[in-house]
Amino acid sequence: MANRDKSEAARVVAVDLLRALVRSAAAEGGQSLSQLVQAVHCVLRDPSRKVARAVLRFTQELLSCSVQSCSAWDLVANVFTKFDQASSRLAQGNLSQAKAQEEIDLQALCLDILHSLDVSVRGMTKLLWPRLLQYVVPGQYTGMLVPLSRCLRELAERLQRAGDEDREEEPDVVASWERAKLPTPQALLSRLLVVAAAPHASGGCGIPALRLLQALSAEIHSAVGMVWAVKIPFLLRYLEGRSEGCLDSAEWERLLLKFLRTSLETIESQAWIMGLCFELSQQRGSYPRLSREQAFLYKALGMSLAACHHVPYVRHLTLSLVLQGMISVLAGSAESHFCLALEAVQEFGASIEERAVSGAFKRLKEYQQGMRAGMHMALMLAYSRIALCAPREQLLACVERDIMGHILQHYHASCQVLGFTLSTQVSPAPWDPVSCPSHTHFPLQAHQTNPPTPQARDQALLVDIELKVTLSRSVAEVSRAMQAAGGSHRVELCYKRELLGTLLGFMKAEPQDCLASPVRQEVFLALGHLSKLKPSLTQEENHDLLDQCLHSVMPLPALAPAGEKGATTAEALHSLHAQTMGALGKLVTALLEENLTSGWLTEMLHLLEFWLSSAKEWERERALQTCAQLLGAYKERFELTGENSFGFFGSMVGLLAPFVCDSLATSRQQAGACLGHLLCIQGKTLELEDEVQPLYQQLSSPDVETLLQPSSRLAKMICKYIPPAQATDFISAALDGMLSVRSTCAQAAGEWLVTFLETCGGQMFTKVTEILSILYVRMRIMQQDTLRCFLFEAVSMLAHYHPGAVINSLLQKQLPMDRYMHCPSPVAGQDPPAMG
Repeated sequence: MANRDKSEAARVVAVDLLRALVRSAAAEGGQSLSQLVQAVHCVLRDPSRKVARAVLRFTQELLSCSVQSCSAWDLVANVFTKFDQASSRLAQGNLSQAKAQEEIDLQALCLDILHSLDVSVRGMTKLLWPRLLQYVVPGQYTGMLVPLSRCLRELAERLQRAGDEDREEEPDVVASWERAKLPTPQALLSRLLVVAAAPHASGGCGIPALRLLQALSAEIHSAVGMVWAVKIPFLLRYLEGRSEGCLDSAEWERLLLKFLRTSLETIESQAWIMGLCFELSQQRGSYPRLSREQAFLYKALGMSLAACHHVPYVRHLTLSLVLQGMISVLAGSAESHFCLALEAVQEFGASIEERAVSGAFKRLKEYQQGMRAGMHMALMLAYSRIALCAPREQLLACVERDIMGHILQHYHASCQVLGFTLSTQVSPAPWDPVSCPSHTHFPLQAHQTNPPTPQARDQALLVDIELKVTLSRSVAEVSRAMQAAGGSHRVELCYKRELLGTLLGFMKAEPQDCLASPVRQEVFLALGHLSKLKPSLTQEENHDLLDQCLHSVMPLPALAPAGEKGATTAEALHSLHAQTMGALGKLVTALLEENLTSGWLTEMLHLLEFWLSSAKEWERERALQTCAQLLGAYKERFELTGENSFGFFGSMVGLLAPFVCDSLATSRQQAGACLGHLLCIQGKTLELEDEVQPLYQQLSSPDVETLLQPSSRLAKMICKYIPPAQATDFISAALDGMLSVRSTCAQAAGEWLVTFLETCGGQMFTKVTEILSILYVRMRIMQQDTLRCFLFEAVSMLAHYHPGAVINSLLQKQLPMDRYMHCPSPVAGQDPPAMG
């Protein structure tokens, strides 16, 4: 060991001495420098980390001097080799902390060499160009791509400026074996474009990759120079100044794909485009599975296939992509090759055969069943993605037979492959909103005699969820595609009722004691899109559909606060709950659009009224959130209704106003949002915006006892806009609110009632008898003294404005018995009490 250490130290000292001689040798001429380089070649493969660092420091010193007539390329290549080796050792993960730090330091030294490399040094172009290009495409050098891109860009720009004027800038003739390592133009475009799709990954490769792409335009294709001189600076301006958190990833991908489309239209060469398709398919393994880069690569490959007009090649590649499960690529190609993509999926689907496996190979049988079920689910998504990208007229001509029909066929096949009973499959009977069959969780095979293990049950549940989510997403995507193609009014989907029954069955089968999967969310989204297609459902059917959806999600238990189940679990549950409620909001919006009238809106709100009266605060919170989403959607579409006024403003204010004093701050804020939407519908928002907004903000105060003050101020602002014709609707709704199980909500309802009569009582002469009748009935059933006082105060308000009418009306009624009179009777004509 001691001898080995001495030998290692001697080699390090030797290399350091050679490094010290570099500058003097460079001054003397190329021969001396070449001898130093040849001496260092002897230790390039030395396994010692210390020797490796010494060689890298020698290389850095060498590259800072003139390297003309010096065969130093092996030393440059060694920089990339050492970086790759260090990355591999770190990836293995079995290093001690000290050893891991050595590898990190070695990588940092490699990067420092490239960062400090000055390509203007004499002879550097001859040495590096075009050899450095071979390190752009391989994935193991991604960590070096930022400085590498800078070096190559500067080299390319120097060559463009030099032209034929400076022969010193001409690169050496590259040997045939070296040229074989160089990437094709299509490989460079593929790599740099995909890297730019995740611009902040790997140290921020996006901007350097795009700048290099522009510098290499002549190397990529002679036709793209002028186009890229405009398009790439635009992409750079979009990217610069946007941090990772501020960048809209979807919009950035759209811009890059648009850039690719424009480039392919400019190039036109079908042979070149075929080469690009080949390179994109070859680079699929260079990126982590499910990464942003891989997802973009698939989209770019689909777009490239769409631009390729060589039918046999497209047919061959699409079929191979189906075999490899490349759904997004296949869908992208459908834009120009719809029939080919559809044929490829159908051909692959027909090739999936059932094969009997003996009981001795139970594990193999289960594996094959899982594989076949996975293929069927992948094909379901393939059909729906193709529909999204298909040309409109071609899609509508075959959507039912060739797309939706095959999706259902593969859904049935998945059920059969996995041994699910017939009760889990799509019922052929028309959808009945009352007696819709409940699709239970998929049972294990009926012929199994031994009880399943917990692991088997968990696996069956996961497959159950995956299949339901897959069908729901496929239905949603095909429905979206039909709407985009104008098919919602032109084509009737005969499978619609069958699909509705299946989706509602999925929803009913979900457990009522927890939100454990995205099935509800996906079903709500699918129902929303499906509802827009013909044949349209009746209003009664839509009413029942919404009622079933509300009963599926509203009574779920309250979410556990973060920390009780662990921060990660709680965060995931809250995210799933938020997404599910968002999907419900989209569903109620879609159902509202089916009959955009105030009458249908009121029917939908009456369904929610059941949950607004719940004693459980989390159920009221969900109902208020859905009310806010529904009223917001109606507000945005009010002009389309053709109605001059909103005839339910009074009843809606009376229903929702008391909840500004609910126990949950989120509920209070949703109630405030509802009132804001109602004011917008009445056209009063601009008049009150400056006054109302601060009051809405006060509703989030944690001090519940102080909520009556902003509630009272809101009442004074809003009640004056209730039309006299809607007075009794408001009063009846407010009196219902006084029966709330939440005392502050009941008091708020009483405050709003009294404030309305104080503000608008002078206009109620024709309504006195009707209002007193309503109050008289409630006086008999309301037992709480504090709430009965609001009723007497309301009568006092009416008597102040209309004493004769009030007295005449009261004389015609049997007065309440003394035992009910715990509050002093109002005196006709007395001044009303001051309102706080």
